[in-house]
Amino acid sequence: LTLRRLADLLANPARAFLRLRLGVFFEADDPVGADQEPFAIDALENWQLQDELIQAQKAALEAGESRERAMQAQLARMARRGALPAGHFAELVQAQLAEPMDDLFARYTEQLALWPELRPDALLDHLPDDLPVGGDERLRLVDWLDGLRGDGGGQRARLLLDSGSLIANKRYRRDRLVAPWVAHLAAQLEGQPLTTVIVSKAGTVTLQPLNRASARAAWAALLQAWQTGLTRPLPLALRSGF
Repeated sequence: LTLRRLADLLANPARAFLRLRLGVFFEADDPVGADQEPFAIDALENWQLQDELIQAQKAALEAGESRERAMQAQLARMARRGALPAGHFAELVQAQLAEPMDDLFARYTEQLALWPELRPDALLDHLPDDLPVGGDERLRLVDWLDGLRGDGGGQRARLLLDSGSLIANKRYRRDRLVAPWVAHLAAQLEGQPLTTVIVSKAGTVTLQPLNRASARAAWAALLQAWQTGLTRPLPLALRSGF
């Protein structure tokens, strides 16, 4: 198992069943024809471009370079490759893409100060002691955990930058926390506490450490859901469930 597969199952059980068991993939067609000139970008394109922008600025910070210059350089590259609308529309879109960055990286910098110690990626290799309920084999997790940092006093955290928004209409988007939560859970199966901090364009979320017993109980439930979800689609609509 990998963290991505488990998170995909929880995010959309029916889609995971179709993909993993039946090999069925539903992909949406591009609604914009090649001969049409867009004057704006849609939500998916906005997310993709802002993710590029965020990663460029993060790399600059890690290299000790200017975040602002990295942002402007990345915006210029986007314009040169034709990812933005033409003419003055490009300037409007560039301003929209850059608008949340100052606040986002101000909060990210605060977290870097709280967790100043950079740590290497950690290998996750976990094989449960017991068989899942109703199962005939043990399910092994093998994956890597990135974004790890320390506070200098032995405590560790996983610090993530999210290109989306974790808060909408003054409510947490818990459906967007599924993938970080699965990794957060897996990281503590061997009893080493971990705090996960996700900094997004709208809001910062902190997942507190779990004790080993709680983490293993939740992990066993997740493995049972995995086994059931591969025999039939689980009747779970994530956002409605929350």
